[in-house]
Amino acid sequence: MKNKFRKAYSMIEMSLLILIMGILFAGAYQGFNIYYETHLSGARTITQNAIISRIGNLVFWYETTFEKDENENGKPILMWLDRNNQQLIKSNAYPAQNNDNTKFNYEPNNFTNNGGPLFVLKGINGLPSLNFKNTSSSSRFLVVDPSLKFGKDDITIFAVVKFKNFDNNAVIFDRVCLKNSGSATYDMSSSINSCKPYISAKINVLGYPNLYIQNNDGTALKSTANTSFALKKDVPYILTFRRLYNESISLFVNGKLASMAMENLGSIDFLPIKIGRNANDQNVNSEFDLSEFLMIYGKLRDKDKTEIENYLVKKYSIKLER
Repeated sequence: MKNKFRKAYSMIEMSLLILIMGILFAGAYQGFNIYYETHLSGARTITQNAIISRIGNLVFWYETTFEKDENENGKPILMWLDRNNQQLIKSNAYPAQNNDNTKFNYEPNNFTNNGGPLFVLKGINGLPSLNFKNTSSSSRFLVVDPSLKFGKDDITIFAVVKFKNFDNNAVIFDRVCLKNSGSATYDMSSSINSCKPYISAKINVLGYPNLYIQNNDGTALKSTANTSFALKKDVPYILTFRRLYNESISLFVNGKLASMAMENLGSIDFLPIKIGRNANDQNVNSEFDLSEFLMIYGKLRDKDKTEIENYLVKKYSIKLER
């Protein structure tokens, strides 16, 4: 009788222990959710009050804090929405594909996987990000709507990015090559002017970022040739790429000038951008998360450039290096 009583008592203890552990786990889980929702809400408020919406000549503005309800964690996105409130017609970015004629017929050269980047609910600084992982047999990238046309001479591009791998051909953005029909292509020989000029930002195997810009007829190429600041893996950065007409091209890392080159390429007719990789090169092995990506054409005051970088610093808790 005494042993039965002890056994029953032990079962009651175990039940209470399991109940208490369940309550503690549920409380901790709820606490994490509350923290995340608070963190996300704060980032959204920062985004809504950002100077970007008041900057003139904003081409497109992609960011991820307002993407939560539209995408599923770990799944490819179907579209990256343009948050530019200055334009009635948005320049959304789409996964390049060749199996839907209503899309861009990108013809990804027999890649086995050419879906869009994966949505990461808790990415850079715990905020939503897009994951671009590319190999020789798998291609994840986005194409800015090719209907976008711009002919301004000055260009500034901002990106919040964290690299996980840059073993080979790690491309942050590149130019979209278009055919005469207007569809995108990887094949330079079939594209308008053999896809010249081009604008591209890449990271080499040592982690050095570089910005390349070519003139209209492809006879001259300029690059920032950065060898002074190597990016580290699994560390978020604010990268700013700037071209000043017939003056210079520059690369800034966390607000600090990392490299600059003088240029006299003249007026350049850029076409839309693809984000994530150069689909013409199958010898690729790279992976990075991207949380924010925006382009401004025309003159951008240094003061406004600094304000945009300060906004990104506040939102993603990345330290400036000025």
